[in-house]
Parts: sequence; structure tokens; C-alpha cells
Amino acid sequence: MDSNANYMTAQVTYETKSETMKVTACRPTSYGGYNSKPHGYGGEHQVCKEEYQTQEYRVPRVDEPLEVSVDLTLPTPKQVCQKETIEYTETVCEDQEEQRCITFAKLDDASVTVDQVRHGIRLPHFDFLNFKSIHLAD
Repeated sequence: MDSNANYMTAQVTYETKSETMKVTACRPTSYGGYNSKPHGYGGEHQVCKEEYQTQEYRVPRVDEPLEVSVDLTLPTPKQVCQKETIEYTETVCEDQEEQRCITFAKLDDASVTVDQVRHGIRLPHFDFLNFKSIHLAD
């Protein structure tokens, strides 16, 4: 299916403009000769002057609406028939019953007697030290 349609757009052009501005430009100069220190003050002195600078820039401008004619084409679907083999796996569920014999261990009541013996650690005996004969250094 083909058709013709019109649509509106805009033609954009750019206009160059310029603007002049006053700017202050400063640059360092030193007093006197190389490495001199005038009036007991060391360092540089700034010399500034006003200058005029012109800056150009572009401004977009829409002159007039623009009408454009376009051709529209819609794709037409194609029907293609062909034979395909489809393989699938069939799952069948069923209940199964089975009788089995299982041997379990037999538990008998019993008691076990354990003799308990206590062991302990004794602190060492320091009767042989004579604390009166020890002098600590100041």
C-alpha cells in the first residue's frame, strides 16, 4: 500500500552577529631591573588597561515553515507455508505400588555403670623461700 503525504518542517539558518565589550586586561611588570626591590617592597606590579574586544557568535533563525512531500510505503506481509516436523517427548505419570521387607535393628533396654575417679592439680608448695632476705633495688 503506497501513499503520498505532506508534512511541515522548518528551515533553520544561522545569522552571524557580533558584540563589542570593554574588558580589563592586566599583566605583571616588575619595578626597576632584574630582581630589584623598589621602595623596600619586593614582588611584581600589575599594569592594567581597558581594551575593546569583539566577539562573534551564530544565532539560529527559523525563516519560514517548509512543506515537504513524502512517499509512504507500508510493507505487505508474505504468507509462506511449509511443512515442519515437530518432535516432543510425552511424559506419562502412573502410581506404582511395591511391597518390600526391611530389617530394623532391635533396641533393648540396658544400663551401663561407669566408675568415676577425680583427679586434681595441686598448687606447688613454696616453704623453702625466705621472703625476708630479698631486697628490692630502688
